[in-house]
Order: sequence, then C-alpha cells, then structure tokens
Amino acid sequence: MGSVISMWMVVLILLLFHHTLVVSGNTLLAMPFSEESKNSAIEAYNNAFYNKDSNLVGYYCVNTAKRGKPGRGNFWTTCEQIEALEDAAKRSSPMKTVYQGMITELVNGLNQIVSGTPHWHSWNMFNDDIMWGVIALVRGYELTGKTNQEFLHQAQVQFNEVWRRGFDDSLGGGLWWKYNDPVKTKNACVNFPAIIAAMYLARNTVNTGFRSQAEQLWKWSRENLYNETTGRVSDHKKSDGKLDTKSYTYNQGTFIGAAYMLYLHTRNKGYLADCRLAASFAMKHLTTKSKGVDILDNNEGNGNDGPGFKGIFARWCSKYAKKADDETMKEWLCANAEMAWKNRNRETKLMGTKWQDPTPHNRELTSWECSSGLSITQNAP
Repeated sequence: MGSVISMWMVVLILLLFHHTLVVSGNTLLAMPFSEESKNSAIEAYNNAFYNKDSNLVGYYCVNTAKRGKPGRGNFWTTCEQIEALEDAAKRSSPMKTVYQGMITELVNGLNQIVSGTPHWHSWNMFNDDIMWGVIALVRGYELTGKTNQEFLHQAQVQFNEVWRRGFDDSLGGGLWWKYNDPVKTKNACVNFPAIIAAMYLARNTVNTGFRSQAEQLWKWSRENLYNETTGRVSDHKKSDGKLDTKSYTYNQGTFIGAAYMLYLHTRNKGYLADCRLAASFAMKHLTTKSKGVDILDNNEGNGNDGPGFKGIFARWCSKYAKKADDETMKEWLCANAEMAWKNRNRETKLMGTKWQDPTPHNRELTSWECSSGLSITQNAP
C-alpha cells in the first residue's frame, strides 16, 4: 500500500512540475485558469453593468456610479464588450443559453441605443469602428445558432460600405482609417480587424468575395505594417509613406487574429509562425514586470480607448496559443489572468485595467476599463 501511495506522490510531483514553466527568467503560475473563476468574472461584470431597456434591447452601462446609457462615443468599446460576452458563450459556460439571449439584446442595443441606427456608416467616420461591429455581429450570428439572419445581412452591408469608401490603391492598397479625413493614414487598427471580419463573413456566405478581400488586405498589411524580423506591428502609415512604428497590444492582437483566421482556412503554418513572433514581441516589449511575471501593459490604462486594448490582444493570442498548443504563451496568458483576478475588488469582483494593482474601490469604475480583465479571464487557456 505504501509503495502505491509513493507512486502517486511521484506522479503528482511530476504533474506539478509539468505545469510550471520558466519564461525569460520568470516562473509563471500553474495553468489552466479555473472555470470557476471564469464564471465568477463574467457574472460579476454582468451584475455590475448589464441593463435591459425592453424585452430584446440591452446594453452595458458606462460606469458603476451613474449607470448611464452608452452613446455614439462608446460605439467601438461597446462592440468589444459584446465580444467579451461572446467569449463567455463560446467557451460553453453553464450560462451559455442566457448569454445567447443577452448577445441578441446587446446587438439590438448597439443599433437602437448606442448608434440609433443599424446603418453605422451614415454617421461613423471611423472605418475601424465599423469593422469591430462587423466582427461582433457575425460572431453573434454564429453563437446564437445562426438564427439572427439580420445580423449577418447587416454585417455584409457595413463591411461593403467601408470597403467602398475606405479602400484604394494609394500606398499600394489597404484601408484608410477614417472617411473624409484630411490627415489620411492607413492603420493597423482597421486593416487587421477587417481581415478578421472578412474571414468571418467568408465562412458564413457563399461566393461573396470576402476571402479574396481578406487575402488582399493581408498582403498589403503584412508588407507595410509588420516587421517579420521582430514581430512588431506598426500603428499606421501616413499618406506620404512615412511609417509610425508605435506598437500597441490591440494591434499585435488583431495581427495575430488575422493570421489565425487565415490559418484556419489554409492550414498554412506560416501564419502560425507570424502569430508566434507577434505574440512574443508583445510579451517582451509591451509588458510591465510584477512579482516576477511580465504583465500586459499598464501604459495603455489612460484615455478613452487604451484601457481595453489588451483585452483584444488576450482574445486573439489565446485563440492562437490553444490552436498551436504553444505552452509558453498559454502559461503566460494564464499568469496574466491570475494576476488580474487576484487583484479584483473583493466585494464586486470587478477587475481594473491595471492588472498588477489592486482594483480601485474608492471611485467609480467604467465598464470599458473592466473589460480587459474580463477578456483575459474568459479567454485564458
């Protein structure tokens, strides 16, 4: 009997050793991030921010104090909050059926409350905003059993409007960031999400040309915005050809997402190699060390947009890491999720955007700044 116990002790030790990985001198936490914590995180977020205006119209309020309705200025951030809920539905949460209904309500709220119209392009000059919306729509269509045909139709219309007004051969191709903008730039934040959007549309439609458009955008974007030696994704190229090489987590993330979606179609492992390099760049250069672990950047915590950037990275890097079985990335993402969850507000269980710091308890929290922690917890392997 004693020898049997000893054998199982050895097995347990080996398993524990297997799930601890040293990366760049840092000992990362054991994986995976627990399902119990994932479920608690999404429920806490919904309890704090979700509202229903009517039977089929819902929205995430702006903050915990005023609980105001989001407006047009919250358009793209609302799309990403919808995606975080879609992540929860995708992973087969016990609340999946409830979340499917909420997805429908939130998309209706995006059209009726945030935008005031399903024709987003009629008022929104930011082409990237519309692409974030297209992704949320098609994912919503897939995750609600492909019964919301109007989501798919609207997504196609909006994508085509952006292509019509945003694509040309200046600089060799690519989409402009804004419509009718005197300071013209072709940005990572529109081109890589557009590739993701086009690939989602391609797999849900027949003979629509979306896949060809995705491949066309990929060729231009990879050649012009990606450094294939370092993995850096540059922010944009100006109309005069000058490149702004500033890197952000969400651009690294959507580059990974674009390559991942193209890999799913082609099974060309070159796309996975691009994912790996772009993810490694983020891990090395867009992090702040905390307690021996490289935590995704605090430097994006200010302004109207930055607080949710790394949630987008978390989504796409996690998809890549799981598909490629990249143990290094899986361990690192789980360590980030553990750090964010450890520093949650103990009363509300909300996580602020600075994952290595305790979540503030003495001020109102916005749904946007809390969305990045939600994303890493829902997506971590």
